Formats: sequence, structure tokens, C-alpha cells
Amino acid sequence: MNVEVERKFLCSPDIQTKLSDLGAVSVGEMLFSDQYFDSPDWRLTLGNMWLRRRRDCWELKCSDAGSEGGERKGGGGGGGGGDREGDRQCTCYREITELPEIMARVREQLSGREGAGGKAGETQEARVAKGIKESKVYGEMEGETGAEEEGENEGSGVAWVRALGLQPFAEFITQRHSYRLEGPGGVARVDLDSADFGYCVGEIEVMTSNPGNIDVALNTINTIALLLGLSTGKKVPGKMEVYLQRFHPEHYQRLLAKHIL
Repeated sequence: MNVEVERKFLCSPDIQTKLSDLGAVSVGEMLFSDQYFDSPDWRLTLGNMWLRRRRDCWELKCSDAGSEGGERKGGGGGGGGGDREGDRQCTCYREITELPEIMARVREQLSGREGAGGKAGETQEARVAKGIKESKVYGEMEGETGAEEEGENEGSGVAWVRALGLQPFAEFITQRHSYRLEGPGGVARVDLDSADFGYCVGEIEVMTSNPGNIDVALNTINTIALLLGLSTGKKVPGKMEVYLQRFHPEHYQRLLAKHIL
């Protein structure tokens, strides 16, 4: 599985100069739209599961990647660069991009079962197989209803989420400038984002396919943050947190009460 470890930061006017001085390489700019879905009672997000559609691709971010509430607790060991204060600025999420598995995990959460294990004795392979079967059913529904837009990838339409009673609760456009930067434990990606609702934020991200390497990723992120002169004070909110605070305060307060934001 892929685990996304990241730290948000506020962009200073000279952040691009600092990145250049550290040897960061620009990997391009892009403009994209994000659309997030949940049930009317917010069952996904209150379970710290974030279902997103970006550029006709689905992604589900879950907090079951060696983290609590998406936030890395403790850690910081395993060599130079470990910083417990810096660790508290980071989040760890499992990133699922295969549509059948996304469907299986979403259905489990909506059914009210605790955790992500599904029925007792049900293997992940069985859950994914069930998701594949469902994806074919919903794919047929999309074809019948015309919900699949011309030119979209298979399974990129929203008919399957509507069939599960999910609705969009957030949608915004982001202008992103990305950099690639070598850290002590590997390569990090640094994104500078400007959202269309007037919020700018940066993030240092390391992806790993091995949950055992999360501490290495944390060390890489903390070292880069130190070199950029980032504060280890109050945690910087991401785009979604600011969006909900501004436009959906009730949803935002519920997530605060559950210690998810």
C-alpha cells in the first residue's frame, strides 16, 4: 500500500528562492479541480476517510496507516533529523487509488462496521473482489443513465457514489507549482498551492509503500522543514480544513470535536 506522509506550511514570499538554494528542481505547474464526497451524516469524514475525485480519477485517503486521526503520534526515532515536535506537524494517510478497493472500503464505512476489516474472516482479496463486482454494476448504471461523460476514463463518473447516497460537499480549484528535493532519507516533493477561495499553502510530501519506513519519511520531512526555516509551532491547516471552516462551519465543528482536524 502507499502511505502519504506530509507536512503543511505557510508560504513565505521568498519560499521559491529558498527551495532553489537547497537544490530543489521544479517539476512543473498544473491547474486542477478537486471534488469531495460524503454521506449526508458525514459518515466518511467523521471516520477520517476522504473520498476525492481529481482529474477524472478517484482517490480515498484513510487514517489507518500507523497514525491516529491522520496525525503521526510519537515517532521521530531512527536516526538524524528525528524531531518529535516536527512529527506533530505531519500527517500520515493510506492512499487508495484502485476503484474496486475504494468501493469496498467506502461500503464498509457506510455500513457502520467498526474499522476496515469487513466481515469476520473476510480477506482483503475478498473485499476487493466484491468491489470489482460492484464496479461492474455501477459501470453499467453509468452507461444506462448517461452519467459517464464523453472522454472520461472507465469508472471516473459519479453514478456509483450517487447509488451509495454520497453527495459532493466541497469543490475547489488549485494552482500548483511542484518541486523535487533530495532529503536525507530519499526524495521529497514540495507543492506550493493556491486555491481559488483565497488560501495559499505549501506541503512537503514523502510517499512510501512500506509503513515501516514512515519514521524515515518523517526524518526527511523534518530535515527539509528545518532547512527551509519552518516553525514547529502551531500546525498549519490544509486547504480542506480552511474550506470547511469558511463555508461549512457545522461540518468543521463536528470534525474538530472528533479530533480529526
